[in-house]
Amino acid sequence: VYSFRSFFHRSFFVVTSDGVIVGDPISVKGAQMMNAEIKKLTDKPVKYVLYSHNHWDHSTGAKVFKDQGARIISQAGCLKYFDRVPNANVIRPDETFEDSYEVKLGGETVRMLNFGPSHSDCLSFALLPRQKLLFLVDLVSGKSLPYRGMRDVDPAGSIEVLKKLEALKGFNRIMPGHGPPTLPRVLITMQREYREDLMAAVKEAFQKRMPVGKARKQIKLPKYK
Repeated sequence: VYSFRSFFHRSFFVVTSDGVIVGDPISVKGAQMMNAEIKKLTDKPVKYVLYSHNHWDHSTGAKVFKDQGARIISQAGCLKYFDRVPNANVIRPDETFEDSYEVKLGGETVRMLNFGPSHSDCLSFALLPRQKLLFLVDLVSGKSLPYRGMRDVDPAGSIEVLKKLEALKGFNRIMPGHGPPTLPRVLITMQREYREDLMAAVKEAFQKRMPVGKARKQIKLPKYK
């Protein structure tokens, strides 16, 4: 299993005796660079590409792998976004799933899991049980805040999904979509606690009829400074 970085983004790929499994293609240039690195390690083709979610900064560029015969997999909810906001560089998935999907290739297993809306409507996680790794994109990226804007994020859903990830067995380290190659799983709990504390503070401010601008200035959360 290899971590791959393209500028600020990370993905992974798994080299097996029967071919290669790729996580997010990231971008056109990112996929081209990843493909070049894969070719240094094996002459086997890429057989699967696993979209973590719909956002273009993770899901564009899969054509370089599709041209090798790869099957593109995503959670079913991503299709609505791909249809509503088409992108010429996004290859539509060949197969979709609702809750889980398992890829077995060359003695390796990657299990795709979806626990409901969170960072997007279709964010999914790739569990590699033999290596005890979880590919977890955007919802947790080290000791960092959620990305500004949170365009299609479900804040309450994110907390529920983080709870389910905390309870998930079979991994002890995270492969994030941004940041270092791996992180300890305790970052999931830290991110969940931060979001709960932030939402509680905002809710308390709004119950006091505090204007948004004033709440923005007064809510400090020194624990997370």
